[in-house]
Amino acid sequence: MIHFQGIAIDRPKRTIAHDGNAIHLSGLRFRLASALLLGGPMSKETLFDLLYDDREDGGPLGGRELISVLLSQIKSRLARIGLELHADGPYRCRRYWAEPINRKEGDAIERRERNSCVTESDRPLLPQNQEGPL
Repeated sequence: MIHFQGIAIDRPKRTIAHDGNAIHLSGLRFRLASALLLGGPMSKETLFDLLYDDREDGGPLGGRELISVLLSQIKSRLARIGLELHADGPYRCRRYWAEPINRKEGDAIERRERNSCVTESDRPLLPQNQEGPL
């Protein structure tokens, strides 16, 4: 059992729990959701490699499209337990991750920037002469 930010991930049972609610996901969907929650922002290519790296044939053709389908399939399931799927960046450099819906926006920005192509122009603008905490 993995506990992270109030989220419980049970690998043998393939369940994810948050705020007293749990969902069961099948193999690929469970692995994808776990990666999105634990791994931080990742591109579709990275997510595809995580899911299919252990296969001799390298996985099915059309990796980006397959990941898009899987993301859309798990999005509503994650929302049922209070988790939100996020994406940022330009289309070819977009990164995906999941986190609790009630997180502060500043926390999400910090986590997103760890492993993404976010530039200075993507960050929120703050007044230059801001004094004290926001």
